[in-house]
Amino acid sequence: MVFDALNIVVNKDTTKTLTVKVSAFGSPVNGTWPSSGETVTIKANAVRAVDGLGINQYGPAGNLSARTFDAMVATNASIEALSNSNTPAERIVQISSTTVTSSVDALVLDLKSKDSNATLKTLIVSLATDATNVDDLITAVKLYQGGTLLTSTALGSGVGNTEDVTLSLSSPYVALTKDARTTFTVKFDFKAVVTANQGKYLTATLTGNTTNVVAEDTVTYATPAVSGTVAGKKQFAYPEYPTVLLASIPSPVMDANTSTLATVSFTVNVTAVGADVYVAKATNMVATSSAGVAVSQSVASAPDTADSTDNYIVRSGVTRAFTVSVVMNNKGGASAGFKKAWLKTFKWAKS
Repeated sequence: MVFDALNIVVNKDTTKTLTVKVSAFGSPVNGTWPSSGETVTIKANAVRAVDGLGINQYGPAGNLSARTFDAMVATNASIEALSNSNTPAERIVQISSTTVTSSVDALVLDLKSKDSNATLKTLIVSLATDATNVDDLITAVKLYQGGTLLTSTALGSGVGNTEDVTLSLSSPYVALTKDARTTFTVKFDFKAVVTANQGKYLTATLTGNTTNVVAEDTVTYATPAVSGTVAGKKQFAYPEYPTVLLASIPSPVMDANTSTLATVSFTVNVTAVGADVYVAKATNMVATSSAGVAVSQSVASAPDTADSTDNYIVRSGVTRAFTVSVVMNNKGGASAGFKKAWLKTFKWAKS
């Protein structure tokens, strides 16, 4: 191999370093890579120059030591499915009772290609619900990359309470850059929720394997190995519901006469979303405690003219404060030490 017309100046008493590099094909044109190394050497008189007096100079006097390198087969890409902190927590999703509620986030996940770049072609996500059928709750599943809709799959009818949904991409597909995380969002189109399905949940999960993540190495076109599982949280469908938020820091008070009794009070704010919410004046909030500790509780709210004999009524869009008072009795408890009580159940209705 000859490199000519270089026109490189080497000043007196200085050293100039030249580096020879090679570019290899992703795979050999014919046959396979050789099992032994390839050698590169500078032969005698291979370096030719003209000095400042116009005299030709040649070197080196003899062959230089050979440099050996191996052309190894590239490591195929592998893909890891990773959780993303933007995946929605378990929550209530407000769903219309009259029309489709589109593009509700259900699962955010990252795919990371290792060792080589890869091209993603298909994802298969698994859906599960406590309704009779997945399609009782949703009409379609969508796959987004950022704000871009990549693909959408409509659901059939009567598919059962679990369903694997194929999200097929179209050319030029999606590039997965080596060692970088590429983020995708799975979204649902919820049906107008009927009374029978109010409060039912739906989840989406990606189980990492070569069936559910269809891709190829961009150099070797091999199928990458896939690992990791990303599970979304339950998304509950309600057209109307209350939110319940702790509004004060509980401060327990020990009984002055006995060390087995303690009282704690705290405030919760209840906001009605989508419609009025009815909170029964009896058995509306249930507290529980550490093992061996008996509890009793009472709940009160400032009087409101809208209240009925049996119910506190929280009007739609209004936030109302409730004070919960809990008495803990550790008499005859299984053990001494720190004890705790907490709000376990909140009961409400729409009428």
